[in-house]
Amino acid sequence: MISMSAAGSMLTPLGVQVSKDVALQAVRAAQAALGLLRPPPPALPLASVRGQPAPKVVAALGLGCDSSAILARWLTNPSSRDFALDDLVVITAMTGQEWPVTRLLVEEHLLPLMAAAGVRFIQVARRGPRQADGIDILSDTRSPDRLQLVGAWTLAHEMFAGATVPQTAGDRLCSVDCTKSDLTKDGLSIRD
Repeated sequence: MISMSAAGSMLTPLGVQVSKDVALQAVRAAQAALGLLRPPPPALPLASVRGQPAPKVVAALGLGCDSSAILARWLTNPSSRDFALDDLVVITAMTGQEWPVTRLLVEEHLLPLMAAAGVRFIQVARRGPRQADGIDILSDTRSPDRLQLVGAWTLAHEMFAGATVPQTAGDRLCSVDCTKSDLTKDGLSIRD
């Protein structure tokens, strides 16, 4: 635990006195080394996309095999769905930690299918550590051509703040705050 003195210096657990500026520089250096200081892409205000009618069908694209396969099937096989593609909105909550190959595969295979069908694709990311901080809409388009992988608050920020590492087995509970909570806001129903 680090305690703060009235003079603006900090006392580390080992009893060493350091200035607040030195401590902040050390934190920023650690964040930069972990890739946490990347600037976020431009974000559209939520009000600018609210003018469109409420979606009838919302699909959560998690960028993995299952949701990608379901979406590809819906886009290429009309008998696999009970709704028109005009009624479909695909939403992805970006964790900020996707592999470059994921971007490549989605941009090469799924986005062209979505654009050709005119399916609305919304990319969102958390704005901060609390749900009250809200979400940023990174992209909202019917002709997607690029994934916006990083928002203002990433899974790495969450892990760094909690001094934890991502879980990769089982339910992937580490990313639930960066994805499902964003998608269920405003009562959106999700098929995944």
